[in-house]
Amino acid sequence: MKIQIEITGKGGQGIQILSKIIRMAIEISGESLHLAIAQSYDAMVRGGISDGHIIISDEKILNPVLENPDITVDLVNKKIVRKNCKDIIQIPPDILDGAPKYHGVVLIGIMIKIEKNFFNKDFIKKAIGELFREDAVARGKNLEALRLGIDIGEEYIEKNK
Repeated sequence: MKIQIEITGKGGQGIQILSKIIRMAIEISGESLHLAIAQSYDAMVRGGISDGHIIISDEKILNPVLENPDITVDLVNKKIVRKNCKDIIQIPPDILDGAPKYHGVVLIGIMIKIEKNFFNKDFIKKAIGELFREDAVARGKNLEALRLGIDIGEEYIEKNK
């Protein structure tokens, strides 16, 4: 089992945080999964091109280069594109009152529903709780964003049965 995820966006949209949430969730799970994360960003932190590449596998990752992503999380256009553009899941622009810094966590919530083998909502919740343990407002907003994403993912699955 192996999943390759590409997170694309602009600096300041939370790509680093999303990668950290996924990494922490894998660690919390205690499962013997292998993880490779590579992040790049323009020298201009806010607004410059930024991306994150994540590979999760139950086997040793010999080549940590993202070759053909199974999922692309596009933060600029607020959507998830599954391999070969078969599925595109877009989030409503007004979700969370249009607060873009939480849109990435909404997209993680959607991934929980569409990639059940690798994303357990309890581990993601624990990772968010740990990451934002000292900021109750950010923790609450991120958990709300996660719940909304899970709801969107469930609706998507229901519509596409």
